[in-house]
Amino acid sequence: MNPSFISLIGILFGILGANSILFWNKKKSIGLIGNSIVGVYSSVLYIKIVGRIFNLKTNSNSDYLMIIIIFVGSFIVSLIFVYLTKKVLLNLKRIKKE
Repeated sequence: MNPSFISLIGILFGILGANSILFWNKKKSIGLIGNSIVGVYSSVLYIKIVGRIFNLKTNSNSDYLMIIIIFVGSFIVSLIFVYLTKKVLLNLKRIKKE
């Protein structure tokens, strides 16, 4: 698989991960569009970090373990970033009221 194609699928997993929090805990969600934006940026950040650490230059002999790590990691990192973004937004609203 091409590294660009792996990155695009990883970003889609990030969007799915960020929007899946809508079904699990609606209190931690920031809306469909907000979750999607956070999912894109968090998965891109994760893919860039993992790609730099493990030198993501796959060729026809793709390392399937690395691909799974990218996909699952993008999903989980997006969940964490949505949760952290919601906490930051709540703190900003609390500070603005004071």
